[in-house]
Amino acid sequence: PPRTSRGKERRQKGLGQTSTKNRIRAIERTLKRKGHLVPPEAQAVMRERLEALQLELKDVKLAELEREYSARYRRVKFFERKKLQRKLVQANTERANPKLSAKEKATLDSLRKELVQDLQYVMYFPRDMKYVSILSNPRAETTALRSTEEFKTKSARARQLVLAYRAMKLKRDTSQPMPP
Repeated sequence: PPRTSRGKERRQKGLGQTSTKNRIRAIERTLKRKGHLVPPEAQAVMRERLEALQLELKDVKLAELEREYSARYRRVKFFERKKLQRKLVQANTERANPKLSAKEKATLDSLRKELVQDLQYVMYFPRDMKYVSILSNPRAETTALRSTEEFKTKSARARQLVLAYRAMKLKRDTSQPMPP
């Protein structure tokens, strides 16, 4: 039997949607091959559409990369978060001991501060970057990564998104009446 293309069948049935890359390619080909036949107003519209599609393609690629990395590093981040939370609880319980000296309390406070920073590192790590484990790598390596401008901006953006989502969810939860 002759081989048929699934994509062709799907388009004929109306199930599929042409990809952004294909739409960009079609507009570029039209402008390149038949550009002299197309009126200038239509060319301007096509160029605007081409720019919009290129931005959309960039967003699609970023979302795909984020999805891939979040799936790849999900377990590692989960275990690191749990370990850090456990260490933080231990530090808090030790800090609550009234028999500790001021020097021991100061060291525990600095340890707690480091643990909170590490926990924030794990929770707000940019989703479009390869995850660098904070527990298995030397502290200098993760500190160097944290100091890069790209990491700072992306982690700040991730933190803002999480906080906005939580605020939206809280607002939605409080606005709905509780069932009797």
